Amino acid sequence: MWHDDGYPAHIRRRPDGTYDVQTVEQHCRSTAIYAEEYLKIVGLGKCAYLAGLLHDCGKFSPQFRSYIIAASNNENVRRGAVTHSSSGVRLLFEDLLAKRKRSLDNLVSEIIGYAIGAHHGQFDCIDEDGDSGFDNRIRGVGNFCDESSHYGEIRRNFFEKCVSADQLVACYDASYCEIERLLKEKIDRILEKDGLDILKKQSTLCFYFGALARLVQSAVIDGDRTDTAEFMNNVSYPHDLEDKEKVWSDQLFYAEKKIREFPNNSAINRSRQLISDTCRKAAENTPGLFELNIPTGAGKTLCSLRFALAHAKKWNKSKIIFVSPLLSILEQNAKVIRDYIENQSLILEHHSNVVQPEEYDRDRLNTSELLIETWNSPIIITTLVQFLNTMFSGKTSCIRRFHALCDAVIIIDEVQSVPNNLLTMFNHMIQFLSGVCGATIVFCSATQPAFQEANYPITMNIRQMVPYDPHVWKPFVRTKIESLPPCRLEDLPNQIENVIAKTKSLLIVCNKKSESEQLFRTLSSKYQCYHISAAMCMEHRRGVLEEVKTAIMICSPYGRHWKYPKSTI
Repeated sequence: MWHDDGYPAHIRRRPDGTYDVQTVEQHCRSTAIYAEEYLKIVGLGKCAYLAGLLHDCGKFSPQFRSYIIAASNNENVRRGAVTHSSSGVRLLFEDLLAKRKRSLDNLVSEIIGYAIGAHHGQFDCIDEDGDSGFDNRIRGVGNFCDESSHYGEIRRNFFEKCVSADQLVACYDASYCEIERLLKEKIDRILEKDGLDILKKQSTLCFYFGALARLVQSAVIDGDRTDTAEFMNNVSYPHDLEDKEKVWSDQLFYAEKKIREFPNNSAINRSRQLISDTCRKAAENTPGLFELNIPTGAGKTLCSLRFALAHAKKWNKSKIIFVSPLLSILEQNAKVIRDYIENQSLILEHHSNVVQPEEYDRDRLNTSELLIETWNSPIIITTLVQFLNTMFSGKTSCIRRFHALCDAVIIIDEVQSVPNNLLTMFNHMIQFLSGVCGATIVFCSATQPAFQEANYPITMNIRQMVPYDPHVWKPFVRTKIESLPPCRLEDLPNQIENVIAKTKSLLIVCNKKSESEQLFRTLSSKYQCYHISAAMCMEHRRGVLEEVKTAIMICSPYGRHWKYPKSTI
């Protein structure tokens, strides 16, 4: 059993029965250093450092010391039974805010205070009854009563062991200057361009305040959990890329070498090459918002990858993130990306087919799990759902990744898939990520949504990567659209038979699973039918697609085997 008069934040049991102890002051300082490192790039390093320093100061209490010792001795204790997140909020408001009367002091204190008080879970600053979540923590109401009763000892220990009162004041004043500078130099510039009325401008500004709080909270959560996991596992996890320029240079050289091997012997290949070269030149432009609007079949994934690698190299970007709306699209994109990235260890895929164990100890994460939780990998391939969760979900595991979007190159494929009910928040966040966090964002789609026409439009300049050229586009026109007369579902098989009589293969897209099931049952007695759905698992989907490819080859006069007259649907 471990005994000591100090204040442990974490206790690690050794195989021989002895213990290693990480003190509260060690953990608070380490978390602060990590958090500062995460947000230096956006000019909020001191804010993150201060929040990290204060986040666990509530552990300087005899109550928490008894709890953590009991837990280390395998006694029956409930995880999180002793609160420790309110003392840092109280110290911030009573020792710092109460002695300052500047115009932004309330805002600065609430942004930093929220990151401290919500590092284990979000709370309402003002709830539906009008009560302040900050006041509850400061006054020691409800769950915070026991922690509040030891506040005098907690405060005294924090100043004795962690940082002096003068140092804390200096750190707070530096944080104030960071937020003041960011508001004047970045957020005000975005608002100047929006052309909104005063009420919409105010709501937009409030959104940016919330995004700033989420950003600082993200850095604190990640710093806290990373430092805890490193201590509990007695390892050091990888952090930022040590030599980003070399990583991007090497991968760009490999991709360019493979691209130069493409044949240039047809009109469509020459158009693809011209579009790809134009994307490569666009990468030299300054970071911001871009549109990639090119025809189907032009090699959108490879063009965006080439742009991303070149842009990351030119501007020393932190990472590249590829976002796809559906797993079927993600699978195709991931295959292309992996084919043109030499070092496969640089790539992290995060989607529902990457399974995390149902039960795991967050203090004992392996490297793969840690990368999924942090997105601390040079190249991320993920779904639109995970991307939206990272920006908007209230789960701490999603908030933790938010700061990873800073200074990244973000490629959003089929961007028109963003749900309409999220469009206002999406537009706000895109401008925040680009204008405040330095991200370069590319909207990929052959049918670009009109972001500038929304109620809360994107007002930042969106640059076209590849301007429309009818001569370049012409080789990709390989279809002719003809409308069938409207009919009921039960009459559709007759129309299908008329169409299939003129061809050997046909694709039918249904709105509902029940429709596809009915058509499949009706037509499968006469034709070779296949069914594919997003509801299928990845392996099942791949298997059906391979069967379809084989059937089309057999039915095609250009295939090697012209055996079956039976048509494929």
